Amino acid sequence: MALNIDIEQLLRMAAATGALSGNGGSYGANQLPGMRGKEASLTLSGLGSLTGCCGLFQDQSNSPLFSLTMQDEAFLAWMGWVANDECRQFVKLLSYTGPSGTASGTQGTGEKAACDDAAGVEFGTCEILLPDKGRLARSGPTRDLTENNRRLWAEQPVYTLDGRQIDDDLTWSTVLAGRVVYDDLKRMVITGNGSSANQFEGLERIVNTGYVNVTNGVRCSAMDSIVVNWANHAMSYKLNGQHALVDYVIAIVRRIRQRITWAGMGRAAVGDMVIMLPTFLRDCLLDAFTCWSVCPGAQYNEANLNTLEARTFRNSLNGGQYGDGQIFVDSQPVPVLTYDWQAVTHNATYFTGDIYVLTRAVNNGAVPVLRGQYIDMSKPANRFGEVSGNGHYKATDGGRFLWYWKTDNECIQPTVVFRPNLWCSAPWAQARIQDVACMGPLNPLSPDPTSSYYAEDYLSTAFCPEDYLTASPPQ
Repeated sequence: MALNIDIEQLLRMAAATGALSGNGGSYGANQLPGMRGKEASLTLSGLGSLTGCCGLFQDQSNSPLFSLTMQDEAFLAWMGWVANDECRQFVKLLSYTGPSGTASGTQGTGEKAACDDAAGVEFGTCEILLPDKGRLARSGPTRDLTENNRRLWAEQPVYTLDGRQIDDDLTWSTVLAGRVVYDDLKRMVITGNGSSANQFEGLERIVNTGYVNVTNGVRCSAMDSIVVNWANHAMSYKLNGQHALVDYVIAIVRRIRQRITWAGMGRAAVGDMVIMLPTFLRDCLLDAFTCWSVCPGAQYNEANLNTLEARTFRNSLNGGQYGDGQIFVDSQPVPVLTYDWQAVTHNATYFTGDIYVLTRAVNNGAVPVLRGQYIDMSKPANRFGEVSGNGHYKATDGGRFLWYWKTDNECIQPTVVFRPNLWCSAPWAQARIQDVACMGPLNPLSPDPTSSYYAEDYLSTAFCPEDYLTASPPQ
């Protein structure tokens, strides 16, 4: 299930907010009952608004088209998201089955004479407790409700990508808050630490070693992911003196497939196992895989890539099931998914990042093992309305997000809340190669404005330009 924001619901919710300046009395079907004029003490934001007498887009604007549509992130959509209201989630693994005495090393054989008693059996388990949901929330700028419907430069309208015009600050504020919460999620999917307040476990913590049985504290290595520290070396470097990075990637894919078969789970269908990495590493990996496959001596360098055979093979790796490329292991494609919300570091002339091999489902897609979850906000929001008779809280996007507004007489401020986590029942079917180095013709690019590799180097907050707009003198 994708995680797109539903612009229709945002528009309807923003429209319903027009009742917030009232002081009780009757209300329409789309208005919020039980609200009063002053709920909190707010201060009007100086952050630039969308339109109105202090709008961002004056007649000098060269940006008549401005996108606010919440486009889905391909990797998050691949992983899938489902509602889950459990507060304690356990993952159990049958670590082994065998003859009596296996754990102590005193096991016997299974043959017996007709009148002898049969030998016994034993098994082992490993149980881990997944950390709870995180809490992500953002508040939009505080606005003067009476200014919401004022227009200044109607001849330069602002649109979402689907052609819907955004023409009031209530809609702008709700979409802006939701967009930043979504960006918070994109970061935390990688770096989240469940031991920190209000965070959930990200892939850096889930795809790891050191798993311990929660019931008795005993280590259970069968649950561990495959983790390789590449230590800032280039892909052609032979970490153990014999094998370059492509050898490790292929061995990891084979090992995960082997474990799935041993567990009696069939196989991972094509597309249910992917290689996830930043775009700049993707380009180097596909180049390295080309040389590993067809270059003389498999030496990864520019000269070896500049042959007709190498260029033809390299082009065959483009596209793939998700459009970001693919490699082949034992004649089966393994799609590539780029995800640029990972950290990028610089080491001498190289840039470094992490490569993940992730499995979302086994048994030909029938059994999920990795996915995103979220608390269904429609239930608490609806229940609050039933108990209090107050429509203050609204759930949108199939229950993913909880929205509410703070009011201070005519001043209003939206807040969006999202309670997600990652669920993984098979850490052993996931892998991570840390700190892989790559050197390309251009520096990496990040969509994260908090990253030093963001496209804009000179970030400047869009405060209200009202200070240079002065009234014309009397005639």
